[in-house]
Order: sequence, then structure tokens, then C-alpha cells
Amino acid sequence: MATLRGFTGAIQKLGKYPTSGSTWSKPDEVSDGFEHHRFTLASTRIRPVTDVYELYWAHLFEQSSLRTFLVWLGRIAFRPLSQLPQRYQRKMVALRVAALVLGLAGLWLWYSMGADRWATLVAAVPAVMLVYYGLRYLLNSFFLGTISDAARYLDADPRNVEARNKVRKLGVDFLERLHGADRNYDRIIVCGHSLGSVIGYDILRYLWYRKHEGHALPDAPAQPVQKQVAALSAAGDGAAVRNLQRDLWLEQRELGNDWRISDFVTMGSPLAHADIVLADSVDGFDGAVSSGELPTCPSLVDPRTKDIGFPRNYTSQSGQPRTIRLLGHAAMFSVTRWTNIHVVQRWLVHGDPISGPVAPLFGNGIHDIALKPNGRDGWFAHTKYWRGDVAKDGAANPPQPALTALEAALDLNLKVMSPRKT
Repeated sequence: MATLRGFTGAIQKLGKYPTSGSTWSKPDEVSDGFEHHRFTLASTRIRPVTDVYELYWAHLFEQSSLRTFLVWLGRIAFRPLSQLPQRYQRKMVALRVAALVLGLAGLWLWYSMGADRWATLVAAVPAVMLVYYGLRYLLNSFFLGTISDAARYLDADPRNVEARNKVRKLGVDFLERLHGADRNYDRIIVCGHSLGSVIGYDILRYLWYRKHEGHALPDAPAQPVQKQVAALSAAGDGAAVRNLQRDLWLEQRELGNDWRISDFVTMGSPLAHADIVLADSVDGFDGAVSSGELPTCPSLVDPRTKDIGFPRNYTSQSGQPRTIRLLGHAAMFSVTRWTNIHVVQRWLVHGDPISGPVAPLFGNGIHDIALKPNGRDGWFAHTKYWRGDVAKDGAANPPQPALTALEAALDLNLKVMSPRKT
């Protein structure tokens, strides 16, 4: 619950969301489990009551191991170069050459020792073991749990499939219950950090597939915004599509579609490397996008109809035959805005090497926010996206750039349908 508490505390302190409002922690009646809580931010003059939940999934994975990560990394590192994105091919060649040089240097050193090589090896064992266990301790303490979970989720090995399915089902069921919760939310925002952004992307696309055909039986199904978005999507104008996403989301709600997820916010997301981590090759990733398996923004357009949807005939409540155009199975980001926040990497550990822009892979309708590493907080920045803005002495510091970007992406003061809850 520390993550949930820290995230809630961070967004509560932002400029538009003053600290004067009360915050309550109550048992989470939406999740399955008594370990979960819901944090509620009181309403203000500009912000509705806001509930904050956490989807906890780590318990569904087996105990992490270094071997799990190394096996997954090896499968990526030793792919044929033709199956790697062009931007990684030189880096991978350099990595393989470096590994070869180190191996040859080791062999040369071994044979240059002559008859004393075994005595030297025995004498070096304590130092080697000390370094080995020291590095292993550091990995276990700071990185191994995270990177091994990522390896288990992203590697489609048969041993990982069951856990992946459980995580996705947990997330889809959770969002289904949020849609039908007694608190009657007007708007749902899904935020994902690191591997959580990949899981968030997956559960959103599976949930959209369940809900995208939902509609009422209006006598006159007016859909002017959808027509505009379809034309802009066919033209590849992502910026214009983004300007209309909120309007199309509201239009869909008025037509009886219960999709309440207005925004998807990712931070430190490995989806910037989706053409490596979500597919076995560049062609595999491109095929998943072109078939609608991986939703993009602008959404996939049917090459025959130049549309992002399809017609559905029905009988209206007055008994008249009518036709409505439903959004397609890959049109999720025609109604849901995607904002991606990442810290630019300068050196290996300064900035965030795990994240990056996602628009080059998923479409120019996604708003990428690139942040420069911020002083000392720029080191290992991957874990500091919602770091607090209060100093040790209690004095207020200027808000971190990542928090300012998060504030704009969440836009919690937006009262969409009525001044109830987000």
C-alpha cells in the first residue's frame, strides 16, 4: 500500500489540488482481497471527489530469480539482427563484439599464466565469490524483483502464460467492477508506471474488446464527432484526433456506450521499446499493429471504408429500423487519451533508460512528455516519477517536473458529466 499512499500524497500536493482537502483511507470493496484500500480525496471548488485505487498483481508471479531475467535478456540479445529494430542493431553489434573481446581476453589471460594458472585461480576464488555475492545482493535488493517480474510478464514462455493470464484477468475484472461500482464514477483514469504501464495497456485493450459494441437504441443516432475523427485518422493527423478524443468519448457515452476510461497515463514505460519486448521481430510488431491487435492513436483505419468503425443495424425504441456506427476493436484510443511521461536518459543510470517516447511506435496522437534529468533526482530517475515536493525540514520545494507533467495529464479538476466522482 506504500505505492498507493505515495502516489495519492503526491497528487494531493499539486498546485491545482490543494492540501487543504481531507484524504481518507478505506477498505477497497472493488478489489478481491482485504489487503487493498481506497484513498479518497475530498472535493474542492474545482475538483470532484476523487478515489485512488491500486491494482496489485505481484503476488501472482512466482518468486523472482536472476536466471529468469538473464534467459529473457539472452533471447533478445541474440536475436538475428534482421529481426531487431534498426535503432538497436548497432548497439547490439557493439554488445556482441564487446562480449567476444572479453571472452578472448579471458582465454588469453588464462593461457598466459602458464603452470601457475590453477594456483592463481584458487587464490582468486574468495575475491570472485565476494564480488559475485555482493552484486547479487545489490540486484536482489534494488532491481531483481522488478526486472524479473518484467521478464516473466513480457516473455511468452509457456511457464509464464498462466501468470500473465491471471494478471490480465485481475485487471479486466477490476475495471469491470469500477464501471459498475455503486459510487457511479463519471470518469476513470488508468495510470501505469514501468511494467504497470504494459499491464495497463493490455487490460485496457482486452476490456475495450468487451465493451466497444455497447450502445443504446436511439431514434436518431447523431455521430458527427466520430465522422470527423475517422477522417482525421485516415489522414494520420494525430494532433487533431487528440483534440477531439474527449468529444468523441462524450458522444459515445450519450449513445449508450459505458466506456468510462477517459485517460491512460504512462510513466517510465518500457512500451517505448515495444517492438522488442512485445514481439519477436519488427515484422511481428508491425503485423500486430496492422491487424488491430495492438491499438494505436490515430486508430486503425479500414482500408476499404476509410473508417475506424462499422455499421450495426437495430430497431429503435419507437420500433423504427436504424443504423449506428460502432467503433472498431482497435479504436480504443479514439476515445481515450494517452499521455506518456518519460525522463530522458543521458548516461546509463542518469535519467531513465527503461522509458522513452511511445508515439513513434503507437502513433502521433499520443502526447509524449520528455523531461530532463533533474539534478540529483536524475540518478536512477525511473523510480522517482511522483517523488514528493516537501523537503526534510517540512518546507515546500518547487514541484518536480514529473509531478507537474502528471498534474496536467490527470486533469483531475475536469468535471465531465456531473460534479460527482472520478
